[in-house]
Amino acid sequence: MKTSHLSWSCLRQPHASLRPHPLHRPPSALLRPGPSEPNVHRSAPDFLASSRSAWTSLLHRRPSSSSSHHQVHPPSSAKASDHQRRFKSFFLSPKAVNLLLWIPVFIVIHEHGVGLVRITGKSMQPTFNPDSSCLKRDVVLVSKFLGDKSSSLRRGDIITFWHPEFPGTLLTKRILGLEGDIIKPAKTPNNIPEGPPLVRVPMGHCWVEGDDPFHSKDSNSFGPIPLGLANAKVAWIVWPISRFGAPNSQSHDQSHRVRRMAVTRH
Repeated sequence: MKTSHLSWSCLRQPHASLRPHPLHRPPSALLRPGPSEPNVHRSAPDFLASSRSAWTSLLHRRPSSSSSHHQVHPPSSAKASDHQRRFKSFFLSPKAVNLLLWIPVFIVIHEHGVGLVRITGKSMQPTFNPDSSCLKRDVVLVSKFLGDKSSSLRRGDIITFWHPEFPGTLLTKRILGLEGDIIKPAKTPNNIPEGPPLVRVPMGHCWVEGDDPFHSKDSNSFGPIPLGLANAKVAWIVWPISRFGAPNSQSHDQSHRVRRMAVTRH
């Protein structure tokens, strides 16, 4: 076994073959300050902490408002508050207040003045709904009764009234007789079986019939109706436009069935 003795100078100066490559930098070199940085020595923990803070700030950075792919939308709560603000501003405006003030007037006019009624069924043909199609039903303007009904009703008038047997159902018929008149009931499929040959209209009542007796359920079935059930008088046909105007006062002559003995009130 051979032993070699190395001098202290040899230990201080490394061999050329053991020198690091110029491109290979030791880890300590990464911690050296750059040329633009101040000549301050930074330890490994300080470097790791600064790197971690840089990555954290990069991850939490918000997208730019000018980017078309990353747009920040307002939350739904902000949109809801904006709609509520617009809603309140509209209802507090003078136009909305004036509109709300007119609503009671419209209700009073509709309940006690005039209104629109849609006619259904075939009982008043050919005066109303001459076309059997359900898409071509007449709409009429009615005038509500405000005073004494007995003095404002005439034979031949078309009225709307509440059904005497089914409350809540509104019917449209023509007045054939007034209180005191003697009526001969028509023989129709809806007639009362074995009814009296003549009927005197009682006080405070009227006799109503449909213009088409074969498709009408009227006083021939349920007798004279109280005037208190009368709701309004039909004034005009407003739809369809081609038949706009006042309805005829008598579609077919039924005077031979009425003995006019109505009581005249003074």
